Amino acid sequence: MDDIQIVDALKSTYFEWEDIFAHAINKAKKNREIDSKIRSKELASFIVSVIEGGLIRSKLTGNKSDFLAPINHLEKYLYSLKVQ
Repeated sequence: MDDIQIVDALKSTYFEWEDIFAHAINKAKKNREIDSKIRSKELASFIVSVIEGGLIRSKLTGNKSDFLAPINHLEKYLYSLKVQ
């Protein structure tokens, strides 16, 4: 694989993840589990960014908690979006 193919594969994977999360968010909105005003694509991008950032940081430091800490905060944030 050359650099262009690698970049294309990474882009494809990133946007597939984003689409999966956006679909799940739309489903939650439809089921009135979260506020319908939430922007699905933006939230999906945020989720993927937190996961990817945590993974990269954890690999750089060799410390699993550098992945788990942002994931724990993400989880708390997502629970805060639930309709009461």
